[in-house]
Amino acid sequence: MKKKFSKNKAYSKEELEDSLELDYLVEPSVLETFVDYCKKVLANGTHGESVRKMNTEIVTGADNVWLGIKSDAPDFDCRKGCSWCCHQSVSVTWPELLIILDYLRQNLEPTQIDALKKRSKKKADEILEKLNNELNGPFHKIPCLFLEDDICTIHVGRPLQCRGGFSEEESYCKNLFEDTENTQKAVESGLLRGKFLIIPKLIYNSAQVAMTYTMKDFGMKGSIYELTLAISILIIKLCDGEADTIVENDLKPALLTQNLKV
Repeated sequence: MKKKFSKNKAYSKEELEDSLELDYLVEPSVLETFVDYCKKVLANGTHGESVRKMNTEIVTGADNVWLGIKSDAPDFDCRKGCSWCCHQSVSVTWPELLIILDYLRQNLEPTQIDALKKRSKKKADEILEKLNNELNGPFHKIPCLFLEDDICTIHVGRPLQCRGGFSEEESYCKNLFEDTENTQKAVESGLLRGKFLIIPKLIYNSAQVAMTYTMKDFGMKGSIYELTLAISILIIKLCDGEADTIVENDLKPALLTQNLKV
């Protein structure tokens, strides 16, 4: 990533809108509300059932907040079949990964799981190579593991970062995909205005950060992982019949901070 925002600095609306890297932005009051709810859920235990419930409820909460103000936001071009943004690293938490794993177990046949295992290993190796060589950073241009015919195959259980991504113009995302470096430079220099919507990003970032904060408060790792790298690990466990023995520490090789140059 080429730019981070300090949590202690007040940024103007223009600075926020022009940023291509919004991963560290949260809305304080929304974050506080989500943290309070997460604490109530985990107060019943940090076992898998509570962690899954926390994720499900926080996603519902974030969706409801966004729906409540969606009509006041700028129009966006995002639609089914548009997948320019689905070629980059996605940050996910342990609860989100458990939900995705459950979705795969419930909706895929054993042969499909095995095929996914092979695909995920191949894609994980490709992504690691690009990240290690610092090629385009998170914009590695490798199609998401769950993208088929430009459609998300886990849309119902997709991660929070995917839920919060909206763009005013499809052409902007296309340019970012096809000419990442120059598009980034144009935005950073002020020649081009970034087209990603700020509000949904703030909401869904706040939801994800709330879970990580709360997990740490309850003695869990609360780490952030790269989606494909993490799934490739979980799928192996699933194929080996060890899905119910998976623990957060199994995902250490997929930690985003150690694989993505920031």
